[in-house]
Amino acid sequence: MSEQPRLHHLLDRLRRGVLLEAEAEALAVLVGELAADIARYEEAVGELNEANTTLQRDAANLQSELNTQRWYAEDRLRTVRLQRQRAETAEAEVARLTAGHGRAIEGDPT
Repeated sequence: MSEQPRLHHLLDRLRRGVLLEAEAEALAVLVGELAADIARYEEAVGELNEANTTLQRDAANLQSELNTQRWYAEDRLRTVRLQRQRAETAEAEVARLTAGHGRAIEGDPT
C-alpha cells in the first residue's frame, strides 16, 4: 500500500477506534514523515521568497540604472543634434560669405 492510501486507511481505523498498536506506530511514523516534509517545504518556500525579494530588488535597481542611462543617452542625443544644427548653420554662413568672395575673385582681372 502506498503512503497516502495507507495514511487514509490508518486514519479511518483511528476514527472508528479500531486501530491496533502496530498500526498506531505506523501512523505515528507517517505523521512524523509528513511533519518533516512540511518543515522542508516551509524552508524551501522561505528560501524562494528570499530569492524572489532579492530578484525584485535587483530588477528595480536595474530599471533605475536603465532609466538613468536612457536619460544620459537622450541628453547626449539632444547635444549632438544641437551641435549638428549649429554646424549646418555655420556651414551655410561660410558658404554665403565665400560665395561673394568667389564671384569677386572670378571677376578679378589680376
